[in-house]
Amino acid sequence: MGLNETERQTIVDLEKAKAHRFFQEAEEQRKKQAWDFMVNRYYYACFHIVQALFVNDGHSSKTHSGMIHTLSNHYIKEQKLSYEHGKFISQLMSFRQKADYNCAFDMSPKDIDLCVTQTPLFINAIEALLEK
Repeated sequence: MGLNETERQTIVDLEKAKAHRFFQEAEEQRKKQAWDFMVNRYYYACFHIVQALFVNDGHSSKTHSGMIHTLSNHYIKEQKLSYEHGKFISQLMSFRQKADYNCAFDMSPKDIDLCVTQTPLFINAIEALLEK
């Protein structure tokens, strides 16, 4: 059973709100230099903005790697998003997995800078698609 327009828009709005809330949480953790939690929140901010896009456009994924695959097939390959956006979300997912599960992993200053600069650009690019 599909969603009606009101249900679809409600879910899109909820996903966008969660993305923005997680982005703000990441920014707070960055100020505290809590890098592991910061990358987790940046990743989930991106994850939820992508989920908003998928709901809006009728796509879905059951796994995180499936999300990357669907994003690549429907948005990167079709040049709706840049290759750099696809590369970034893949890197961010890898950082998040390492930060969450590998006790020996430390974010490098270069990786931190990448997250800080690219996450808002990624979110803005997805939101631009949502506004079309």
